[in-house]
Amino acid sequence: MSRSAVSAYGLARPDLTTAYDALARIFGVDVNPIWQELLVAAEVANPRAADDASFERVLTAIEGSARPVVRLCGRALRIRSQSYVHLAAAQAQVERY
Repeated sequence: MSRSAVSAYGLARPDLTTAYDALARIFGVDVNPIWQELLVAAEVANPRAADDASFERVLTAIEGSARPVVRLCGRALRIRSQSYVHLAAAQAQVERY
């Protein structure tokens, strides 16, 4: 599904930047050690060259974090990601007709 598939909804597919920014809003300057820990757990060596699979692995690591606030952030990101997927599919369906 293309990024523009849901442009009518004003949404973009969540990615690693989205995840980092969400955590940074919560943890501020203390986010970097947490982020590095999550990248290691998800086996993502280069987040700048990451793909959708890398995002999914990091999201799974966030959801499985020992920190309750990080897990809550992961749940919110999962909801956002799933919402994007469903809205993109609905938009693609509408565009076919």
